Amino acid sequence: MNDNNVTTLTIIDKYGNPVGGRYKLKTGENIFKCIATFADSTKTEFNAYWTCPIILRNVYTCEVDNWGVLGRDRKNSVTINASPAHEKYTELNCWVSPHESNVNLPHAVIGFDYTNVV
Repeated sequence: MNDNNVTTLTIIDKYGNPVGGRYKLKTGENIFKCIATFADSTKTEFNAYWTCPIILRNVYTCEVDNWGVLGRDRKNSVTINASPAHEKYTELNCWVSPHESNVNLPHAVIGFDYTNVV
């Protein structure tokens, strides 16, 4: 199917459950996939562009790096590792295409909750 026909993206966990809002990460590997809904209402797993924004440690610019954690290539799934010593991320996004501007592209986003990470 054509990426232009994607109307909605949904992030799912490794069990296939849709996740949204704030996701309670578990210690260890947390695996996510993306489901695309197309204009004809069909749904399928989607090789999405994934971003996990981090704020660069430059106190003068507060720039955000969207690609540094997961790279710029399409992926069928991504793994976010969580441990007390690991860097903490605020959110995860999946995109139909790489976004470099504020273009309104189909995407999904979840925030992370680290309260269960011990």
